Amino acid sequence: AGYTHAVLWSIDSFASATAEEITARASATAEPGAIYRMRTTASQDADALPRIIESLAAEGYAFLTIDEMVPVGVSSGGGLPNVSHRPIQPR
Repeated sequence: AGYTHAVLWSIDSFASATAEEITARASATAEPGAIYRMRTTASQDADALPRIIESLAAEGYAFLTIDEMVPVGVSSGGGLPNVSHRPIQPR
């Protein structure tokens, strides 16, 4: 019951941005451990998400859930030890 982690995001899609702007921002700011905030009620977020996933996957990024990023037993402030997911192959 309840949430297992309190998490803040590092990249926000911004409600007023277009799908193209969201996709460009996500690609330009990609880094290991980045947490993207996407709104489930914003159609532009839904439009941008497949493009973001395709673009970042092509660069070799892996996608993790918060539970995968923060191992069981790590308390708040314990850092995110599993975020070394850089592109597999350099461009």
